[in-house]
Amino acid sequence: IFPNASKAGVVRELRCNGASKFTAGANLLIEGIPSGTTITLADGALVKVRAITVSQFKMTYSVSGTFTATGTGFTDSQTAPATYTVTNGMVALHIPTTYGGSGGTISGTSNATTFTITGSPASIQPANSKLLSNLRGFDNGVASDVIAVISGNTINLYVNVQNGAWTNSGNKYISTSEFFYTLV
Repeated sequence: IFPNASKAGVVRELRCNGASKFTAGANLLIEGIPSGTTITLADGALVKVRAITVSQFKMTYSVSGTFTATGTGFTDSQTAPATYTVTNGMVALHIPTTYGGSGGTISGTSNATTFTITGSPASIQPANSKLLSNLRGFDNGVASDVIAVISGNTINLYVNVQNGAWTNSGNKYISTSEFFYTLV
């Protein structure tokens, strides 16, 4: 993928111009990514490559971006401006979730026993489902423990770990706005 370096220790910094695919393997070690896994970095991703030998490289990367997160399970459409950063396979996702239902948050009147957030770009969708715990939320005015299962572009939120169902009336929202998970 990269031409031979002049010597070990040489560093190259690149910025992706359009979606760029990199596959981890014996000659390209990608921080946070197992061998044989292909990652697609979005336009603008910063890639740093250090030569371990003249033909073997170690790659680190970071990319950030925004998207519109859409909440379902509400009487009215709920959207919020989400931001993310991916550094070496670790995603830090921020979705405004403060109670109020206005000003770009995902909260409002419930009309379903489910609560999902969708819209994430492919560059932050994990290869396998991820379970996040220790989240907090409010279901019909009652503070609740919440877990999230991230699969593809959907974050499924479950309340009170035992039964998982939200109340299909009253207000619901999560008070946790930061999500951290690995891509693999």
